[in-house]
Amino acid sequence: MKPLNSTFELTKNIVVKNNLTITGNTDVSTAEKEIGMFDSIVYTGGEVKITNVSIEGFNYSNEGKKEC
Repeated sequence: MKPLNSTFELTKNIVVKNNLTITGNTDVSTAEKEIGMFDSIVYTGGEVKITNVSIEGFNYSNEGKKEC
């Protein structure tokens, strides 16, 4: 997964058979703008690598309680 200058939301549990890699913008001259919002459990059978992505919990306060 390559989120570039965006926000992604993961609100369902997922299973990844092998490795999971999430990489944001690697250009050091720009500010980090990639945000991953998680309200889930992620199971992997391999390694997890997350680079250049801000990780946040899912924020329900702006939209009320969201059904997932």
